Amino acid sequence: MRFYEACGFGFGLQRQLTALGIHCYVVCPQKLDERNKRVKTDGVDAKALCLKLDRFVEGNREALALVRVPTQAEEQKRAIHRQREQLVKARKRLEAQGRSLIVNHGIEPVNKWWKRRTFAALQVPAWMKELLSNTQPILLALEEKIRALTAQLQEAAISRQPRGLGLFQQCRD
Repeated sequence: MRFYEACGFGFGLQRQLTALGIHCYVVCPQKLDERNKRVKTDGVDAKALCLKLDRFVEGNREALALVRVPTQAEEQKRAIHRQREQLVKARKRLEAQGRSLIVNHGIEPVNKWWKRRTFAALQVPAWMKELLSNTQPILLALEEKIRALTAQLQEAAISRQPRGLGLFQQCRD
């Protein structure tokens, strides 16, 4: 029997061990310094985890919180959603940088300044527009990728939506 804490490395190790016939638990990460000694080493963590595993194996099912291992298909769907969220975050960051440049020079901020029509009508000095034009194509490309991933996620979710719940509508300019 093996176990490890869920982490950023995914569930590949659990799948490989299971394929070899080894029973492997994946547990929720948890604070192991119960006495608040503020001493964190691999040895201290290993000892605490082994003690919890021992209690778990002896029947105390609350000693460890097990993680349900998703299928590879479920992980792929999660990856699409996570990538979309990361792209949205990147778009917001770049949009805020441009807005900050505009505001820091005493110009009233323009919502979604990087959209094609809005950018063409943007009333800012030429040097500022040149700086903003470095970011604008990146923002347009991000928006297109976000739109495509949103459509892909909506298409995958349609069959499982509860009755009476409509599609998520994305705001468009």
